[in-house]
Amino acid sequence: MRADFVELLVASGAVDALASLFALHDRPKQDVEPVPPAIIAGLRMLEALLDARVPAPGAELGEDHAAGIRSSSGAAAKPATSIVTDCESPAGSLIAALRETALAGLPSLLTSVLLQTEATLRIPVLQDPAAAARALPPNFVGVASSVLRLLNATARFGPEVAQDALSSPDLRVETHHLLSFILALCASEWDSAVANGAEAEKRRKSGKSSTDAPGEGRSDNARATAGELEDLLDQTVLFIGAFALLCPANQDMLCWGRAPTLMQRLPDLPFEYYSSPEKIAVLFPTLVSVAFGHATNRRLIAHELSLEMVRDFVREEAEARRDGKPGAAQRAGLPPQFAFAARFPRTLWGDASEYFEAA
Repeated sequence: MRADFVELLVASGAVDALASLFALHDRPKQDVEPVPPAIIAGLRMLEALLDARVPAPGAELGEDHAAGIRSSSGAAAKPATSIVTDCESPAGSLIAALRETALAGLPSLLTSVLLQTEATLRIPVLQDPAAAARALPPNFVGVASSVLRLLNATARFGPEVAQDALSSPDLRVETHHLLSFILALCASEWDSAVANGAEAEKRRKSGKSSTDAPGEGRSDNARATAGELEDLLDQTVLFIGAFALLCPANQDMLCWGRAPTLMQRLPDLPFEYYSSPEKIAVLFPTLVSVAFGHATNRRLIAHELSLEMVRDFVREEAEARRDGKPGAAQRAGLPPQFAFAARFPRTLWGDASEYFEAA
């Protein structure tokens, strides 16, 4: 979109109108229904607005994001500035609109779907993710991926933009519930999606129609392909890192609730996220962000995974940077927004390496 047209749309209340559109899906319904085309079109419009204004993917986090570190305790405080400030035009008006509308009501859009599903099942969705997956709208995974992609786009203005917009108590509860369920959903559906996808591919290569394969190569309950679940999980892990970065309140939030907490789910993702170089590059910057300066989260990683693995990841990234070599995300062919320097301030890499030394 042209810059002046985007500014006109924002000034005319486009973000507020989109938030109102998304809120329409929160009305009580008899049954769980697919997310309607009008809302999907609204998500595409918001994506176009953001794409026209957000910094390019992969922009490195600067020293401003390290300014809040309290050296006396090793804990992180919330940074005071963002990559693009509200006073800058035309991006500033879009940032202000996003803050005023809680990121256009994106988390609430998905939360309304989960609440409707719980009303249908009469049990919490986290109690039985497989049953919830069967009851969810058939387009939930795709819509959730779009929403998380938009949330990550807002974080490219600076992680604190998303942190501030979702800082109210009710929105933090919504965000916690939503992220917890998405991790649980992807973990519960992953194996069947991979197995059914492999079976469908085998049938295709043998000359049989892939539509005859069980589940058409999709997971047993959510009816999602392995690629769709992978995209949703990658986007969710990316957002959790931005949401928790140098923000003690949000790092605390990861430990809310009964086990498994949101923090405990991160070291319990599909095995590929700890064995595949590509998935390690997706997950480990988030592990650094959620645990740096937070003793409880650090202890959990030490217990559930390994501090040495996290420390070695940071050191390898620093060595690659020093030697002029590509980092893990670039070597794996990931989009630039997954680069470590775009997710954790480079000025803190040395501190992080020391912080994750084994106790």
